[in-house]
Amino acid sequence: MATATQERPKATKAKTTTSQSAPTAVAGSPSKAKASKAAKPTMANSIATKARKAIIDAFKLASDETRFRVLEVLSQGERNVTDLCEMMATSQPALSHHLALLRAAKLIEGRREGKFNFYALAPAGTALWTACSTYAAAITANG
Repeated sequence: MATATQERPKATKAKTTTSQSAPTAVAGSPSKAKASKAAKPTMANSIATKARKAIIDAFKLASDETRFRVLEVLSQGERNVTDLCEMMATSQPALSHHLALLRAAKLIEGRREGKFNFYALAPAGTALWTACSTYAAAITANG
C-alpha cells in the first residue's frame, strides 16, 4: 500500500507539469498566432460556419434520388402524400420517411387538411431547388 501511495503523487505531478507547460507554450508560440490569423475568413462574402453546415446538410439530403424527386415535384406546387406516392411509385411509409427528413431540414413545409397531409417547398427548399435548376441549366448549356 505504501508503494501505491508513492506512485499516485508522481502521476499527479506529471499531469500538473504537462498542463502547466501547455498553456505557456501556446501563448508564446508565434506559429499559433499565425494559425489563428489564417483561420479568419478573408473574403467579405464568405459563408458563416452555421450557414455552411446547413448548406452541406441540405445538399446531402438532396443527393438521395427519392428526396431529389420530391423536391422536383414540389417545385411545381403543393401536393398531398397520396398524390406524391402515385407520382413517384413509392410506398407511403418510405415516402413519409423522406418527407420527415426534408421537413426536419426545413426544406419542405407540411399542413394537415382533414385526413390528408399536404406538402410544399419551404423558402430554403425553393432556394435549394433554384440552385439545382441553375446548375442544371449551366451544365446543359456547356455541353
